[in-house]
Amino acid sequence: MLGVFKEKHDMESAISRLKTVGFPIHTLSIAVRAADSDLDHHDSQTGHPLSGASRLTSGLDQVAVPDIGNVLVMGPETHTFASMEHNHETHDAPLTTLGITREPATLYWRHLADGAYLVTFRGRHREVAKAASILGEHGMRDWGVYDVQRM
Repeated sequence: MLGVFKEKHDMESAISRLKTVGFPIHTLSIAVRAADSDLDHHDSQTGHPLSGASRLTSGLDQVAVPDIGNVLVMGPETHTFASMEHNHETHDAPLTTLGITREPATLYWRHLADGAYLVTFRGRHREVAKAASILGEHGMRDWGVYDVQRM
């Protein structure tokens, strides 16, 4: 599942709620465009765009994405977002490794470029449906459930 949060507070509230009801937070990934001032701050005390989420999930990385700039990423899909750094042919191609077709991948790319938070969650059908309900209650938009393809 992949969806978009426009507001940091909404994204953090949604993730906190997932954690409270026992969802496996380690399957959650988040990506957001970083301002230059965010790049020196890699812990939860500094106020970077993922500071609140970093208390709820683990790992934080930074990748330089063509046409967007620096992107902060955390969670198991870090490698997917990191592949954007090396893909100059078509910017949304790395999202297709998550089972996303070109049209929605382009939409998510635009959201990321506009500073929205992209959130992915992996799980069984029932878990994804419940997560989608909770995330939607907290403002997740343009979400979809995709058949993840692994090589």
